[in-house]
Amino acid sequence: MKKLLIIPIILLLTGCWNYYELNNLAICTGIAIDKKEDKYEVTFLISNAKKNEVSAKEGEAGTTTYSGIGDTLQEAVNDLQIKMPFEPYTGHLVVTIISDEIAKEGLENILDYLARDTESRNFFYILLSKDVKAKNILEIISPLQTFPSQTIASDIETSSAKTSLIYEITYNDFIYTLLEPGINPVLNSVTIIGDKIKGTDTKELSDTIPKATIKIDSLGIFKEDKLLGWATIEQSKGINLLSNNVENFYIKTKCEDKYIMNYIKNMKTKTNIDIENNTVNVDITGTSTILEVNCKIDLEKPETIKKLEQDIKKELNKIIEESTNLIQKEYKTDVFGYGKLIHKKNPKKWKEIKNNWDKIFENLKINTNIDIHIEEQGALIQTIKEAK
Repeated sequence: MKKLLIIPIILLLTGCWNYYELNNLAICTGIAIDKKEDKYEVTFLISNAKKNEVSAKEGEAGTTTYSGIGDTLQEAVNDLQIKMPFEPYTGHLVVTIISDEIAKEGLENILDYLARDTESRNFFYILLSKDVKAKNILEIISPLQTFPSQTIASDIETSSAKTSLIYEITYNDFIYTLLEPGINPVLNSVTIIGDKIKGTDTKELSDTIPKATIKIDSLGIFKEDKLLGWATIEQSKGINLLSNNVENFYIKTKCEDKYIMNYIKNMKTKTNIDIENNTVNVDITGTSTILEVNCKIDLEKPETIKKLEQDIKKELNKIIEESTNLIQKEYKTDVFGYGKLIHKKNPKKWKEIKNNWDKIFENLKINTNIDIHIEEQGALIQTIKEAK
């Protein structure tokens, strides 16, 4: 009987070893990592919970940033911690932004450090800052979101669902790709449009036009953990398309001296590799809706629709060609994962060719078969110009 009583008493006395008092925590939702001379500069974006309730009516910022400098990342974090009144907590981390300057040197040390954080769940988004310091991005205030980290996360999720420019890349996704044989990673980038100084001023929130906004930009291309350079917007779309990371795609086609805007949905990319003939065959399918017509055409004629489908195919092939030239000829890094497909399908063959894969990849012939059908013409069967 005594033994039965002792067990519940012990359970009541025990607690979580890393339990924190909520009032003593500073919730970190964003991290920026920059270089300052030859040292690391780490910035934490802290949720200012006590001011959130009054921020809307009094114009106070719902966030605060703290920065620290050190020879190592931990030393930089220690430096910023002594400036903070509370213990930083990264369990709700949303985004980590790394400067392109650091990414060109290699991300191995940073990735390893982030993995050792026992509080973070490693499902946060990871991005590169482009042409601006990473800490500046965390300081830009948005009139639509309480925290800049939320703004970035919302931009990523919206753009990923609606456009072909980016797809959602978390820390875990990047690490998985980095460690996977036969594929090199890419990362989304983020930059600032406008005045980055005025964009940090809470007084500017009362203006109808923001002085600065955060913008998701093109893809950064990697060789292992080092950034080689950037793709353009169109090349980024092509890379995502060939990597089967696209479901929806906006594309414009020429019509006389103007344009027709199309929205392709349910896109799927299937890839087969014939390594003996040094050939990759890519099948791309989808259905298209006509969103905007700025010229005089008769959409009731089957030959008009067929012509539009051919124009879409032509434009997609153009984007793909620009992307493959960039990746195969300029950067020479397999971000499409063709080596990964060989490794999974024929591990024995991959073992034979992996040491020479860079050269093989550079000379692969990529053939595309595009099958896009126009299924919807919007609310109008004819254009207004044609009806008149």
